[in-house]
Amino acid sequence: HELANQLWELFIKEHYGATSNQIIEEFCEAISRFATLADLRLYLSKIRLIAKQMERLANDPTADYVRLLSIHTSKGMEFDTVFVAGAVDGILPDTSHETANIAEENRLAYVACTRAKERLYVTYAKSGAKESTQPSRFFAQYFTTDRP
Repeated sequence: HELANQLWELFIKEHYGATSNQIIEEFCEAISRFATLADLRLYLSKIRLIAKQMERLANDPTADYVRLLSIHTSKGMEFDTVFVAGAVDGILPDTSHETANIAEENRLAYVACTRAKERLYVTYAKSGAKESTQPSRFFAQYFTTDRP
């Protein structure tokens, strides 16, 4: 906790201005796997190196890589090829809570599809961990039953 509080004061609080005890607790839990400050610094330096490599790739139009994004994050972007994975009814639209806004979920599905400039692939699993599933009602018109 002492290390977490020091890091909190030096970096997180300065950048994010948050003072919530819950955030501090989550932060403590996240760094608890590091035995020493040196271990944490080594991990953070590796993360910084990876971030720099990813930034270089993102700015290189000839680079060959895959970018994973949430639908929300992809707003305003376009890609030659887009895969929308997990287009299962109950997930998209998210009906896990009583206040599900189907119109907003439909808009998000539209956003996902319109990110593709050339090719769009929409996938779903016919069965989940516990039961069979149905394709998302937003994409059902694009699915065919004659494909595996």
